[in-house]
Amino acid sequence: MTKLLKPGQIAEGAAIIKAGGIVAFRTETVYGLGCDAANTEAIEKIYIAKNRPHEKALPQQVSSVADLKEFFPDTDAAHMNLFRKLKHVTVVLPSGIAVRIPSDGFARKFLRACETPLAVTSANISGQPSRLTWREVYADLNGKVDAIFMNGKSKLGVPSTIIKLAGGKLQIIRQGSVTAEQITKKTGYCIIK
Repeated sequence: MTKLLKPGQIAEGAAIIKAGGIVAFRTETVYGLGCDAANTEAIEKIYIAKNRPHEKALPQQVSSVADLKEFFPDTDAAHMNLFRKLKHVTVVLPSGIAVRIPSDGFARKFLRACETPLAVTSANISGQPSRLTWREVYADLNGKVDAIFMNGKSKLGVPSTIIKLAGGKLQIIRQGSVTAEQITKKTGYCIIK
């Protein structure tokens, strides 16, 4: 049975993550389903819960640029700069790992409490629309995940834009809430197809 957590139960949610569990929580884009990114058994639980194809890697999330520096110390200045200038994007690092820093205050507090990068994907059954409320997540994943935070609705309602920096130009891997025009305006990078 899936446990329903109140927003004030962040420590309990973090303990579930540290014990190898999977937890659904609100981000500003859509509700996410996360686990310890270093725990391969927990990652497998996410694939099973979502019925997600294994060839689709799970992006990771951290709470801040400081955490990014700590957990991904080989990230260069150009990639760091993208995180400072852009919100609601997932950036593919030189290592090939895709990472996002959510702007939602609750998500950042939860990530900080977990003390490790989380592998995070949308909290829905693969192929179905992204979920924007905890009740929608509960309808999809009750009994398949360890816990769901009962937060308010996700504000944007669209997944993050995934971008990759190569040869001094940016490529959009997945179009999301941030447009190519917005990215160019804030970063000065040319977008390649």
